Amino acid sequence: MEFAFNYGPFESQLEFSVAWQQRTGEPTTHLKAAYFQAAYFLTGEHRPYNTETGIFERVRPIRPFSFKGGGWGAWQVGLRYSYLDLNSDFDEIRGGNAQQVGVALNWFLLSSVRLSMNYLYVAPLNDGSSSIFQMRAQLDF
Repeated sequence: MEFAFNYGPFESQLEFSVAWQQRTGEPTTHLKAAYFQAAYFLTGEHRPYNTETGIFERVRPIRPFSFKGGGWGAWQVGLRYSYLDLNSDFDEIRGGNAQQVGVALNWFLLSSVRLSMNYLYVAPLNDGSSSIFQMRAQLDF
């Protein structure tokens, strides 16, 4: 199940899923996952949503990045929370579970070029934790 909300430069999404698995001679297993994310365009853009196809479309910067006196592209900040539970309530499956909190900075230079920086804090509910910093360059054609 997924929900999305988009209003001007603000957007949010929520998704929850359950995987049911019927196994021969064993109880039915179900595993759960969910996430919530929210983002805001600091430069006023929005993320277009196509109601016919049910998908978000490319972000089109108001002032695309250019070395020749153009703009700085579109800047977006975001937050995300994720939860994963791979333990079954009905039998002995114990795959563990974890929570993740993240912050993001996205730079849409052009409608087809995006640079992303993310910091993630991952906390398994039964031991240890991790901090992750990742960067990604994306070219969409």
